[in-house]
Amino acid sequence: MKQKIVILGFGVSGKSVCRYFQQRGIEPLVMDRNPDLALSTSIDFQEVECVVVSPGVPLDDPWVLAAKEAKVAITSEIELALRELAQKKVKVIGVTGSNGKTTTTLMIAHLLQHAGKRVRCYGNIGTPLLEVLHEKKMADYLVVELSSFQLDLLPPMKSLDAAVLLNISPDHLDHHKSMHAYSGAKCKIATLLKEEAKLYLSDDVVNRFFSNAKEEIIFFEKVEEKVALISSLGYREGRFLHGDLQNWKAAIAVCSFLNLKDDTLRHALQTFQKPPHRFEFVCSRQGVYYINDSKATTAHAVISALESMQEKVILIAGGLDKGVDFRVWRPFFKQKVEKVFVIGAAADKIAQSVGQSTEVVEAHTLRQAVHLAASCAKAGQTVLLSPGCASFDQFKNYQTRGEHFRELVTSLGEL
Repeated sequence: MKQKIVILGFGVSGKSVCRYFQQRGIEPLVMDRNPDLALSTSIDFQEVECVVVSPGVPLDDPWVLAAKEAKVAITSEIELALRELAQKKVKVIGVTGSNGKTTTTLMIAHLLQHAGKRVRCYGNIGTPLLEVLHEKKMADYLVVELSSFQLDLLPPMKSLDAAVLLNISPDHLDHHKSMHAYSGAKCKIATLLKEEAKLYLSDDVVNRFFSNAKEEIIFFEKVEEKVALISSLGYREGRFLHGDLQNWKAAIAVCSFLNLKDDTLRHALQTFQKPPHRFEFVCSRQGVYYINDSKATTAHAVISALESMQEKVILIAGGLDKGVDFRVWRPFFKQKVEKVFVIGAAADKIAQSVGQSTEVVEAHTLRQAVHLAASCAKAGQTVLLSPGCASFDQFKNYQTRGEHFRELVTSLGEL
């Protein structure tokens, strides 16, 4: 007798899938590379009907390849959820991009809520989309953040009422193996649109990946003037907004069909609370600004942060290399970085990549980097933590890294 369901990967997504099937009277078999999570470590895929692959499990994983060779149906938590939602009266908006997708997801939800709509956020933002099926009352709109891992597993299907692709820059190349594969995963969001649904793209993404696109594309840059008119860019109430311009353009473009008034939009911008560790203003000490951009785990995210700065900065960068070529930083560092303190496993690689463009100082720890940066920063300058790398060499995650940065900065006066 065949085992009906196998779940590969038992993280947050895998647990949601397990609960989904158990509530339908099916006990799935769980397999995970972590022996503490796995309920099984081997299986004959000839006896399997369906495999649910969790995000982050490489598609060239031996288990996935064995399932494909056995011609087993392969699906994912997101696909299961989208097929269930096709039967529901709910609008689904998908958001992806190398940088800014969480912030944009929350911004869209914030705007919709100001229009009086019931909205929930799911997906890569933290809550598996399948969990929506446990809600007692379905929201009017679901805003779903989609990672390249999640998109890579999806077949073309008419599931989204709108989709946003913010940007595409090198990331997760250790997982996708090539920029072509990574960008292809991101662009899959265009294959998920319902009839007459719109795809919202930046000029850059259109020129690079959608030059032969059809009329369903909307350029969200068209609302730039509107965003600039109703927002004040710069330091405002302890929040730095330059880096959010593209995110707001996308969010307002998606919500434009609601015909929100400028006063409503202005209030939405003023009341929106950006998630932490994303170009987050920490404090000002002795005239020096400190910004926590720990979520910037890609080279392009660092470039975006630097482009938003008016003056040269004291930068703290480094961590666990994700297979990125740091030489792309050279022209930006030469223009915007007075000195960079490098930390973590990628310190030597970064130093070799940008040493000709700016002064590089190797610091062993984030603590040392913060202290050294504070000692050389002058009034009017900014110390910016924007690592361009993953955090796992020294920290549990980017949140822990950002929180440690905050603690170090706020304790500077106590040294």
